Amino acid sequence: MSRASVISRSTGTYPGIINDVGEALSVDDVIEMVPEIGYEVEKTDCFMEVDGHFRKIKNRSIIRNVETSAPYGIATSAYGLQQYKSVFSICDSLASFGATFDQCGILAGGGSAWISMSMPEETIMQEEGVDVLVPKLLVFGDHTTASANKLLSFIGRIACNNQLPGLANQSKGAISIHHRRFIEERFSMAKCLVEESSKNVSATLEIYRSMAHCKMDRKSFRTFSENLLDDHRGKSVRESKHGQEVTHGKRAADIEELDRYFGLGNQGAGETIWGAYQSVTAWLDHKAERMDQSKATVKKLESMWKSNTMGDGNRLKNRAFKRLRNIVSR
Repeated sequence: MSRASVISRSTGTYPGIINDVGEALSVDDVIEMVPEIGYEVEKTDCFMEVDGHFRKIKNRSIIRNVETSAPYGIATSAYGLQQYKSVFSICDSLASFGATFDQCGILAGGGSAWISMSMPEETIMQEEGVDVLVPKLLVFGDHTTASANKLLSFIGRIACNNQLPGLANQSKGAISIHHRRFIEERFSMAKCLVEESSKNVSATLEIYRSMAHCKMDRKSFRTFSENLLDDHRGKSVRESKHGQEVTHGKRAADIEELDRYFGLGNQGAGETIWGAYQSVTAWLDHKAERMDQSKATVKKLESMWKSNTMGDGNRLKNRAFKRLRNIVSR
């Protein structure tokens, strides 16, 4: 099976914020395609205006772009700068173990950036009723001081471009590399990630196969989705009557959207536990496509991507997976 025949690099899920770098062979190639990936940052003194005078703030620095002087965040003296090229050098290590470049993106005006890579061809999963699934790894770099650099694993479902949390994520979360540490260990981390993902392939496919062979009707899915959202968000709402109306109204709209996805069959997943899981992931991953495009600002799209990749949306996917897996295990 050729990789080109199964890997779709659609960037339509988050229009305008994802770049296809599938032809790249190295991080340097990615930088040629998307120069912002190679931008460097520096620390400068931080000042605060007091009584009309600017005073330097001790143990605080501004992290800014060397080329444009755009500020990204304020850091303490313990914050260690990790240039993107250093953080993303792990991608070259991943490539040496057979991974291939896939996509990249720039967030917060250059304050954060990421590169995703597809795992070696022998790890691609293909199963009737489950579809073609490609294990992927994502390297995330941050200069906003709001996040650590991260290494994440996930699985891409080709038929609908859904992003499924990898089993590694479900067991221990993403691997974080904090800025106060150096990254000498990145080569060994890359090797471990590739080996772990490769070992997880058969176990992952077996779980998905069992989900695809377990039926779930529409009524059961609706009950499942109602409980899922209530437990994830918490049943408490704001005290005001208006606040309750807004909260309950959004809940009802979300339930209806989830139900529609399940009813559409999710590209062959049908009325199964697998179809239920795909309904949740599709509902989250394709939210941008359902938005009024006049309101689909870059900031909103970036927030959705980050949530579904490493934030609240990703946690909801994990919660759905664990609950549906428990249903299969009964």
